[in-house]
Order: sequence, then structure tokens, then C-alpha cells
Amino acid sequence: MARIEIETLLYRLGITSNYYGYRLLLTVLDVAFDDPDKLVRVNRLFREVAELYDISPTSVRDNIETLIIVSWRKNPNLIQNITGYPLVSRPPVKRFLEIAINYLIRTSQT
Repeated sequence: MARIEIETLLYRLGITSNYYGYRLLLTVLDVAFDDPDKLVRVNRLFREVAELYDISPTSVRDNIETLIIVSWRKNPNLIQNITGYPLVSRPPVKRFLEIAINYLIRTSQT
């Protein structure tokens, strides 16, 4: 997957590189796109990314959660659009990652 598609999605969601968690989320999505089964054990994925950036897995998760909050505030309609069904509240971290990966896989096959 070209990183540009992931960056484009994040930008559309209102998640830009001025947030520290941006590169963490970008890496998580890049790794998960190559191996979606990693989302089954998302804490291992966070640990893998944390090692790359020399931070804790909790920091990875917390930074991603902050970006989800930002995105939900800026563009909840887009999140619901790529999900394909209405959401009554912002999705939790694991669900957001599943939504994003599913969307990226679907759009890369067209």
C-alpha cells in the first residue's frame, strides 16, 4: 500500500502531521494494511510500533485515541461514511483502526 493513500485518508479525517500521534497512526495503519490479522491482537501491534519509536505501547494507543477524538470533532460524517453505517459516538481505537483498514483495502481494490 502506498503510504500516500493512508496519508490522504488521515488528512481527509482532519488528522494532520502537526499532531505527534500522526506518525504513530500512519505506521500502525501501514503495518496493519500489510497484515490485517495484526488488528486481532492490537496490543502486540502497538508494542511493535512503540519499539520503532522508543515509546511505550500505551503512548501509541493514547496518541491514536487523541487523533480519533480530533477526527470525530472535525469530521464525524466522513467517519460514518467510510464505516458504511451510522455511529452514535466516536469509535474506540481498535474499531477505528478496523474501519480505516477496511476502507483502505476496499478502495485499493477499485
